Amino acid sequence: MKFVITRTSSDDYCSIKNFTTVKSLIDFMKQNKNPIIIKNNWWYKQDIDYIKEYFPTNFSLVESTPYEIEIYDDYRE
Repeated sequence: MKFVITRTSSDDYCSIKNFTTVKSLIDFMKQNKNPIIIKNNWWYKQDIDYIKEYFPTNFSLVESTPYEIEIYDDYRE
C-alpha cells in the first residue's frame, strides 16, 4: 500500500513510500526511531494547483494517495 510520508517536525518534508507487508511498515517505524501516525491524507483529491505550492515535485502522487504516515518526531498540540 502506498503512503505519503510526512514529519511532525517539518512542513517541507514529503515523500511517497510503498509498503507490501505489515512487517515492512513496522521496520520503517523502527528505522526512524519514532512513532508513526497512520491517517487519511488531507491532500487526497485536493486542487492540484494548491498542492503544487507545498509539494512542487510530488504533487500528483500526493493528490492520488489516500493515506498518510506522519513520523511523530516532535511535539505538536
